[in-house]
Amino acid sequence: PSITDIPRSAPQIMPQHDPLLGLRFLAFAMVFLGHWFMVVFTEKDFVPMLKSTDAYWLVTSSPWGGVWLFFTLSGYLMGKGFISGRYSLDWKGITRYYRNRALRIFPIYFTAILIVGGLVMPENFKVWLPEMQFNLFELFSMDAKGAGPIGALWSISTEFQFYILVPFICALTAGLFKTKTRILFAAIGIILISFAYKYNMNYQHGLDRWYFKVYVTLLPNMDVFLLGILTAYAVEYCHTKKIILKYG
Repeated sequence: PSITDIPRSAPQIMPQHDPLLGLRFLAFAMVFLGHWFMVVFTEKDFVPMLKSTDAYWLVTSSPWGGVWLFFTLSGYLMGKGFISGRYSLDWKGITRYYRNRALRIFPIYFTAILIVGGLVMPENFKVWLPEMQFNLFELFSMDAKGAGPIGALWSISTEFQFYILVPFICALTAGLFKTKTRILFAAIGIILISFAYKYNMNYQHGLDRWYFKVYVTLLPNMDVFLLGILTAYAVEYCHTKKIILKYG
């Protein structure tokens, strides 16, 4: 039917918006602006500018904070996939989950590695040399620890290592977080253990080791991933109990 045949009283279908896209944009802005103004093009009088009353600090967000926000969102979305039943905790469901993750990550990841690596680090492709074979193995096993041709891809490596663990984490915690008390105590436990671990790590090695201990590896970032999964349990609890939060 033409649009004139539709009654004026017909209900209007409102577009559905994903609020997580707003959080993704916020995380992207933190990473991009933080690298631009604090890492790549840092002003010589950077510290005095931050201490002044100028609004310069508005564009100097923490890149780490943005990455951790991405990690938390990943924990929530990956956990939600199993908690909501989109993926089943059996062989079929887990293999489908791994296949979807690989199809989403691998093509663009390895294409970027090959193109940029060929232009910037062509010596890495001399496969007849044993040391270059090891470098290639690190790159293609997503374990380059930030030393690859695109250092920023360390976060993709960390995320994919987490993706591998998600089905096992959800299988171990299935049916465990069905009350708000357990969810709350679990969140407090994760925060306290993480704080103790990172405080001890900085006490042992100092802040100069921060990059090597926290900025790349999976273990020191597990707290935000796990809190994301716990958030998925909290959302599922609200759905089960039919709890409607104000403003959605």
